[in-house]
Amino acid sequence: MVTNKTYFDPQSRSGQHTDRAGFTLSFIVMAVCWILFISGLFVLEYRCMPAVYWGYGFAGVIGLAGLWFTRDRIRRALFTQKQAEAALRASEERYRVMAENLADVLYITDTNGVITYISPSAVLIFGWLPEEMTNRNFTEFLPVDEIPKAMTAFRAAINSGKTTAHLALIMKRKDGGTFYGELNGSVLLQKDRIVGTHGLIRDITERKKTEESLRISEEKFRALAEQSITGTCLIQDGKFVYVNPRLAEILDFRQEDMIGLTVLNLVAEADQDMVRENMRKRLSGEMPYIHYIFHALKKGGSEVQMEVHGNAIIYIGRPAIMATLLDITERKKMEEEIMKARNLESLGILAGGIAHDFNNLLQALLGSISMAKVFTPETSKAYAMLKSAEESYSTARGLTNQFLAFATGGISVRETIQPKDLIREAVSFNLSGSNIKAEFALNNDLLSIHADTGQLRKMIGNIVLNAREAMPSGGRLVVSASNIEIFPSGAGSVPNLAAGQYVLISIADNGCGIPHEILPRIFDPYFSTKERGSQKGMGLGLSICNAIVRKHNGLITADSEPGKGATFHIYLPAIVAEAAAKEPAAVVNTGKGARILFMDDEHAVYKVALDLLELSGYRVDYAADGEAAIEAYKTAQQAGDPYAAIILDLTIPGGMGGQEALVKIREMDPGVKAIVSSGYANDPVLIDYASYGFMAGLAKPYKLDALKATLDRIL
Repeated sequence: MVTNKTYFDPQSRSGQHTDRAGFTLSFIVMAVCWILFISGLFVLEYRCMPAVYWGYGFAGVIGLAGLWFTRDRIRRALFTQKQAEAALRASEERYRVMAENLADVLYITDTNGVITYISPSAVLIFGWLPEEMTNRNFTEFLPVDEIPKAMTAFRAAINSGKTTAHLALIMKRKDGGTFYGELNGSVLLQKDRIVGTHGLIRDITERKKTEESLRISEEKFRALAEQSITGTCLIQDGKFVYVNPRLAEILDFRQEDMIGLTVLNLVAEADQDMVRENMRKRLSGEMPYIHYIFHALKKGGSEVQMEVHGNAIIYIGRPAIMATLLDITERKKMEEEIMKARNLESLGILAGGIAHDFNNLLQALLGSISMAKVFTPETSKAYAMLKSAEESYSTARGLTNQFLAFATGGISVRETIQPKDLIREAVSFNLSGSNIKAEFALNNDLLSIHADTGQLRKMIGNIVLNAREAMPSGGRLVVSASNIEIFPSGAGSVPNLAAGQYVLISIADNGCGIPHEILPRIFDPYFSTKERGSQKGMGLGLSICNAIVRKHNGLITADSEPGKGATFHIYLPAIVAEAAAKEPAAVVNTGKGARILFMDDEHAVYKVALDLLELSGYRVDYAADGEAAIEAYKTAQQAGDPYAAIILDLTIPGGMGGQEALVKIREMDPGVKAIVSSGYANDPVLIDYASYGFMAGLAKPYKLDALKATLDRIL
């Protein structure tokens, strides 16, 4: 059997209100009925007005019946009221327990800011007991400087009724210290009327310290990154979230324009897969640190070679990549040039060996031709042929000198020259085909210099070619040369130049000139303002000029005014005691009977020299290497028939060479007269023979009359 009963839910607010209304109505009806019933009994007892009060009595009976039938409703109404009171007490207890156990401080104030309640946790943060803070205005717990900010927020909350969100204040402790407090509160309403505020106060001192440390750290990072000479960036989700000025400069972007750009869009297509994979490895932890080289794209689309060092980091709570990038384009070009130089150096060693052996062969051939001329009448056709063959040796010698110059890039061989004609020829040759007019002011009394003519032509040529490029539409080139004396100090001195007599060569153009800011760097290796390329601006022309002049113990300087041209000044040491070199005299058969020691590893060279020297009246002995030469010199001295001069080949394969042999011989005879000879015409000993104890030097192949003239000079 199903019984349909309707019970009011005790948890339902509508049910509670209905029970209370029914209970109140039933109670009123019951009270009226009881009054009527008692009145009826009183009337019946005293028998007065029976008709009326019988009605009252009847109504009382009805009231009792209604009370009986509403007994359940009355009981439920009483139960619901008790349950609501219990729930209220439980809620208040939970609220009290929560407030007393909160790490944060719960507070309530009235509309004037007076604290009406504060949770026990206040003692942990403020140091005051709750009762010490209650009934005091909250501004008493703030430093003076913080009160205006707090009052502004408080009044805004009271006036608008809105929540005060995340107000950070410096607050006072009982011990006189302070702490950072974060206040989150809202207005307190009763029956839609604002009666105060309530909220939470949290001690955020440690968080503030962390934030300040982070801020300082970020400032340090930013300062380092902003001033760094290498590119620095932060990458997150494949995009730039930070780039420093240097990286933006390398890629020709504005710094702010790079933020948000996809990294791979600035990577050359050929390297995109590699960069994508390396970024994946870093972010996945497979390779937290990585270093590699790739080609980046500038804003205009041109490529630049970059070396990148990257680390995986956490940035704003998410994985990111911090990378430093270095533009190595120029370094790579330099490495390529160094590699080329090393290859050329290896090839140069081979070229030098070939030149040495070739010079020895040329020496034997040239000597034989010279001797054949001696025994051939000048009127015969054979003599003319021999002379032509002898003259051709100059071409062959030039070829071997090119081999040697290629082998080292340095000075091949020096000789005493009068530079006037060389200057004119070198300038005219390098201006041929241009619309530039050369004007010469070369003194007729120029002193002689000891120099390598090939290298001087190269030095002058490089300067003239620079002048041609500075005057593409034509112009005027003024070339002057004069003698000058440099003094140790005072007005006649020149920085970085020793005192003495010099030949000063000046080459002035009226081209575009050289900017002042780059003038000090024009002699630096690989410095160039021109577009780089194999046939364009390698930045070596003027540095080679500087090297050549310095190897001649001279100095090169430049001065310029932008728009007015540039002038180069070359100081070369002059030879005061010697006259300009002259063609050696022809071989004459006037022997002096002097004894000569000839040391050379090529017997054919000795045989030709022997014929000439004996024809000239010298007595000649042969030594194949340094040890044999030392022994022969010692024997001759002991026999009382010493050598008047010795001719020593500088390089003896597998044996003692001329330089080492001379050291030993000078120990026996400090006054020995020695001539050095070598197929390595660029050897420093041959170039600066006097510094090594020799009195003269002969670069193979040499003419026999040059050998004869050299012997005649030193004897």
